Amino acid sequence: MSVRNVVPIQINIKADNVVSYEEGLTFLQNHDVVKELGFKYLTSVNDCVEMLDLTRATFERNILENEIVGIGVRHLHVTGVNFPRTRIYIEANDLIQYLIDYCSLTYWKKEKVTGDEYRLNKLMSDQINNEDIEYLARALMDRRFKSNKQLEVEYKRTRPIVSRLSNIIDSISFSFPGSQRQLKRMVLSPTDSNEQMEAYFTNYKSYENKIVKVD
Repeated sequence: MSVRNVVPIQINIKADNVVSYEEGLTFLQNHDVVKELGFKYLTSVNDCVEMLDLTRATFERNILENEIVGIGVRHLHVTGVNFPRTRIYIEANDLIQYLIDYCSLTYWKKEKVTGDEYRLNKLMSDQINNEDIEYLARALMDRRFKSNKQLEVEYKRTRPIVSRLSNIIDSISFSFPGSQRQLKRMVLSPTDSNEQMEAYFTNYKSYENKIVKVD
C-alpha cells in the first residue's frame, strides 16, 4: 500500500478576478508552513512532469505515490477559495532527494582537473552530497535537465549523436522501483548555451579527448 507524503495547506484569496498560477504560487511561497519547511525551489507537479520529460501517469505512479516503496515524494496539496486550479506543489530538493533515496539516482559529475582537462566522476546515491543536491535542484528549476528526445528535437541531431554527450557533460540516471529501465537525463551547465551545445556536437572528439570517465 502506498502512502501519500502530503502536507495539506489552505489558502483563501480575496480576489475579484481569476487568480493566475504565478499569483497563486506567490501566495503559497509566503505561507507560514512553507516558510517553516524552508522550501527554496517550489514548483507545480505539472512543471515537474515537464522538466523530467515524463508522462503525468508515470510521475504519479512512481514518484507522487509509489506502491512498491510505500511512500511518495513530499508534496503540498493546496485547497482554498480562489486558489488556482493547480493544487499540487513539490520542492525541487525534495524531488532530487526522493530520486536518490528510492530510484537509485547516479550522478556523472564533471570536474576540472587542470587546464582544459576534466574528469567525469560517477557518484552513486550514497556519494551525492547536499551541495550536489542543491546544484541538481537548481538545474531542474532552470530546465537544464534534458532527455535524449528533447535534445534530438531541439538541436536536430540523431539519437546516437545526442546520447554520446553523456561522455562529456554532466548527466544523471535513475530507475523507478521494480523497473530495470534506466532513465537518463543530461544536465546542462549554466554556461551550456546554444552555441556551446553546437560546439559539443561539431567538435565532439576534441572534448572527449580532454575528459576521463571515472567509474
